[in-house]
Amino acid sequence: MPYPILHHADVRGFVFGAGLDWNTPLLAGTVDMDVYEDVAKTPPLPRYLDRNYEICNSLLLVTPQLAWRSRQPGFSSLKIKTYRKKNLMPFTEAVPYAERYPFLSRLTLDFSGGTNWSAGQSAGTLLFASSNGDRVRVGPIIFWDLLYGSTTAESARNGGEFQAAVTNEGWRGKSITAHEIESFTRLRSIAPK
Repeated sequence: MPYPILHHADVRGFVFGAGLDWNTPLLAGTVDMDVYEDVAKTPPLPRYLDRNYEICNSLLLVTPQLAWRSRQPGFSSLKIKTYRKKNLMPFTEAVPYAERYPFLSRLTLDFSGGTNWSAGQSAGTLLFASSNGDRVRVGPIIFWDLLYGSTTAESARNGGEFQAAVTNEGWRGKSITAHEIESFTRLRSIAPK
């Protein structure tokens, strides 16, 4: 979803309501943000771009339990853990070294998906309870992350019991890109014995 779900009450209410109505975990692509109230703490690249926030290509796991909790008084959606894409696509999501040399950000190509994203720091896991109550750890992967074996291995080392690869390549229509990603997904699913 091209919206910061956790930062917009209407969108969050719709997505969390679906998770509650369906009574099943929902893994959704979203935009996550870090907003800096103190301009002095804003990193150089967002400051150069005249932003007081960083944006991240992220995955959010909405469980029925989380959806129920979200309706309780005092609930803060900004404390929910998301997975932030670790490996950004060069020159479309971010320009290499632009964090250090912000003027390089002008080289970013905008295909209407947003530009100058910030990368996640680790390949963690997201947790949900299965229908029989077992805890299951998902190793999330967003598109380009799939090409980095070190990221998928880190996710497994961090407890990921299975990996969920999410991409939005369907918007390209009948291009070869979706099939390429499908092939990479198969390669990453091969585990040595």
